[in-house]
Amino acid sequence: TGGNPDETFFPWVRRELEKLGHRTSAPVLPSSDWPDREGWIQVVMEAYDPAQETILIGRSLGGTLIPYLLEHIQVKAAFSIAAPINHLGWDNLIDFFSREPDYSRARQHVQQYFHWYSDDDPHVPVEQGKAFQELLGGEFRLFHAYSHFYNQEFPELVEAVQKIIDLKV
Repeated sequence: TGGNPDETFFPWVRRELEKLGHRTSAPVLPSSDWPDREGWIQVVMEAYDPAQETILIGRSLGGTLIPYLLEHIQVKAAFSIAAPINHLGWDNLIDFFSREPDYSRARQHVQQYFHWYSDDDPHVPVEQGKAFQELLGGEFRLFHAYSHFYNQEFPELVEAVQKIIDLKV
């Protein structure tokens, strides 16, 4: 919400993954202040290549978008980082959450799911991540003092992605 792919850890993670020989994409999602779920889905779907093994990474509302995407596509893995499961009382998010994703279908379309949260996030409580994990399965990880993951570097994420690729799961 209000973000773009050139902030937080995304530029650094993309550079590190590309150094390792991986192709990355970080589309600009329209209307980031008043997010349009269907518009976001359309933009990501245009960047998605079904011929490639895909790992989705989304932070905040970008992480919330992932189950909606998984209604349409199959991926190797997904990382929802500090992702809210509801509108948190924010008026600009009410429309985004006007319907729940098909969690059962989403769960079937991902081989591995990771839910990463911080114990001091000022926006998204840890319980939101635990609720996502309950609905989608996967692995929950709690980071200490990572706030809303505004960090400029994120080696843990690069290591986790590389491990998934190396395991050829």
